[in-house]
Amino acid sequence: MKKELIILLILTAGICLYLFMYNPDKTNYKLPDLPKISKNKISRIEISKPESLLILEKKDNKWSINSENYPADLDNINQLTDLIEKLKLTALVSESENFTRYDLNDDKKITVKVMEGAKVKLNFDIGKKAPSFQHTFIRLDKDKRVYHANGNFQDKFNQTIDDLRDKKVVSFNRSKIKKIILNNKDKKITLLCKEVPLKSDPDEKDEKKSEKTELIWQTEDGQKYDTFKIERLITTLDGLKCAGFIYDKKKEDYKKPEYTIIIQTEKEHKLSIFPKADEQSSNYPVIFSDIDYPFSLSKYLAEEIMPNMENLKK
Repeated sequence: MKKELIILLILTAGICLYLFMYNPDKTNYKLPDLPKISKNKISRIEISKPESLLILEKKDNKWSINSENYPADLDNINQLTDLIEKLKLTALVSESENFTRYDLNDDKKITVKVMEGAKVKLNFDIGKKAPSFQHTFIRLDKDKRVYHANGNFQDKFNQTIDDLRDKKVVSFNRSKIKKIILNNKDKKITLLCKEVPLKSDPDEKDEKKSEKTELIWQTEDGQKYDTFKIERLITTLDGLKCAGFIYDKKKEDYKKPEYTIIIQTEKEHKLSIFPKADEQSSNYPVIFSDIDYPFSLSKYLAEEIMPNMENLKK
């Protein structure tokens, strides 16, 4: 009986030890502590790929790209800084240093350096998406281990200059428009914006009639044009976003526009649309007086802002 009691005590102790040591999630390790980063304090992000380097820098609360200081798209920047701020390691994946398996080798990895002022706050490598598509394989600077990080870092950080640039290329003060000049190869018209008394109910009192006005568009000789169509054209132009930017040519390389629109406010805003490179091309080259580089517009959008002038008449 005494012998049986000893065996029972030994078995009980073994079971207790097993239960104490057993970890169903197999997480018998401690994940590294990441530095706390506030997205609002990030001043610079360097994104290095085998074939390129992107530098995003914040100055006077505006983000720019590389030494050319191209304006960056704020929605894109917010997505990047949000991912960085919320970066969380969820699991240790490998200690084998087999980086190729996770696209963390030198030929595939994306390296991200995050700075606050002159201080590097975080440096990490991005590999491929995990099979779950909810995580990404990453490696921290000077750490040979591979981890799971929550989120899809590949799609957000594997972008080009063109992806990150602000595509808004046209803006002006609509309330200050005084005239619009439309000019194609065959015809030119100048439209003036005028405020005139609004036609009112004959039964209204004279003092009320004189208070009501409307805006109309007409040529210098008084020929009226359709206000709704002109306003729709203005709406399309103001805040216009391009399809992409043209890097192998300068504005000066474009000589003979197919269509020109001039918006006169406190200053002149001139948009010139040039012929497509060929019939198969889906975009038109365009230059705008307010920015220093040419860009392209989709065929659909370009043709929408090159209206047949006869169709604009009242």
